[in-house]
Amino acid sequence: MCYNIYGRSASFCGLVMKICKVWLMVCSVTILVSTTRLNAQGQDAAIVSAAANEAGENSENQDAGKGKQEQVVSYVHESGNSVTGFYGGAVLGFESIKNQYKKISKSRSKKSDGAKKSDGNKKEDGPDKVKKSKAGVVTSIFAGYNFEFGKAVVGLECSISFKPAKTETEMELDSVKKNILAKRRFGFGVYPRVGYKILDGLIAYIKLGTDITKYHIRSRDNNKDKAQEVKKSSHKAVIQTAIGLEQHFGQWFIRGECGKFFNKNAGNVEGAKISSGSWGGVIGAGYKF
Repeated sequence: MCYNIYGRSASFCGLVMKICKVWLMVCSVTILVSTTRLNAQGQDAAIVSAAANEAGENSENQDAGKGKQEQVVSYVHESGNSVTGFYGGAVLGFESIKNQYKKISKSRSKKSDGAKKSDGNKKEDGPDKVKKSKAGVVTSIFAGYNFEFGKAVVGLECSISFKPAKTETEMELDSVKKNILAKRRFGFGVYPRVGYKILDGLIAYIKLGTDITKYHIRSRDNNKDKAQEVKKSSHKAVIQTAIGLEQHFGQWFIRGECGKFFNKNAGNVEGAKISSGSWGGVIGAGYKF
């Protein structure tokens, strides 16, 4: 009986042991699968975290790059306006012309006989020299090229100017009263230029060059019954100097300038020698290409 009982008990214990082995196998498989999943999730999380970190670093780098670009742009903006290159513009202003009329009587140069010498020594009425001044409008167009070396600016400028101011006077030449007129029509100038940057875009400069000016002179008898008129035109090279200021705003600039034309012999007409000089001031604007 006991054997049967013990035998049954042994059979029951063996069954329980098998069930426990199966359960252990299932638990082991479950634990292995769970561990594998956790490892996979951990790797995925690490990958995601690394990608996020990389994206953050890229974003920071981009922001830093943008900051650097903004700094570069700001630096370029604040570093000043470059004046190197071609430019052109126009000015308008006034000119005070000063003409001098001096007698060089023909009779005084004759030395052929005593009678003529005597006539030549005879003093004529009126002054031997007359000075006349008159202010007028002057306008010019200009173009040039600048080179910039730090704060120093050097360049070459050309201009075409229109100067209609004229003077007129009456003189007695060889015992004949004559009305004499002198004026300048236009000029073409070439000027080397040297400047210095005082502030950002503000340049002080000086220029010295030559202006080829066309002069027109005329002599006319005051006696209407014997009206005679002599006209002459000539081109003279005149030395000009000027000082000025320019303020640049990007590609555009404005200019103010004062200049002087040194005295120049404009020509002789019927016993009179005419010389001309002037000074004046202009303001204008230009564009740098």
